[in-house]
Amino acid sequence: MSKSLKIVGAALTGSLALAALSAPAEATVTGGASPSDAAHCGWTPGNNSHAVGKYNAYVYIYTGQYTDCNVKAKTGWADAASIGCFVISNGETWYFASDVAVGITGWTPASQLGTIFSVMHC
Repeated sequence: MSKSLKIVGAALTGSLALAALSAPAEATVTGGASPSDAAHCGWTPGNNSHAVGKYNAYVYIYTGQYTDCNVKAKTGWADAASIGCFVISNGETWYFASDVAVGITGWTPASQLGTIFSVMHC
C-alpha cells in the first residue's frame, strides 16, 4: 500500500470515528420489547371528563392502554394530571390523561395515579 493511500485511509477512518461520536443520539423510549407500537396502540378517545388527578411518582405515559405500547414520555415527580376517561384492558384500569406540566397526553395505568373522582368510561 502506498504512503499516500495509508494517510487517506487513516484520515477517513478518523473522520468516520469523529462523526460517530459527534452525531446526536436519537432517544427512543419504548414500553415493551417491540420498537414499534402494537396494532392495538395509538387510540385517542373522544370522551373527556376533565377530572383532576396526580401521578404517584415518575410515571410512564403510553401510546395505548397496554404495557406493550410505546412510551411517549415520563412524567415529573407527582405532576398534576387532567383525566379524560378510562378503559379496562386485560383486567387493569387505564386512564387517558395529560401531564399538565409538560402537556403530554396518553395512557397511564390506574395504579400510577392518585385518587380520581368522576371519570367517565371511554
